[in-house]
Amino acid sequence: MTTRARPTVTRAFTLVELLVVLAIVVVLAGIVYTATAGVRRAHCLSNLRHISRALEMYRDDYAQAEWGSPEEMGLPSIKTTVLLDVDGTQAKTPAE
Repeated sequence: MTTRARPTVTRAFTLVELLVVLAIVVVLAGIVYTATAGVRRAHCLSNLRHISRALEMYRDDYAQAEWGSPEEMGLPSIKTTVLLDVDGTQAKTPAE
């Protein structure tokens, strides 16, 4: 009696399964990207505030030492400084 060898069947992923996994990965990557963009923007704004405060403290310490008040030196007041967006237009403040 001769025995026939069974053909080996390899288990593989179907095209639909691969496309579903790819779609899930793309959706998750989009969610992570939008979440980190907001964090990056908040971090940048925080850094700008720190720089502004450091400049204000420096100006307050050294403006009156030898040259007089900031207004006499022609330096702008922090309260009247206009913030600009990236495209050069005036940024909206929270009070507006």
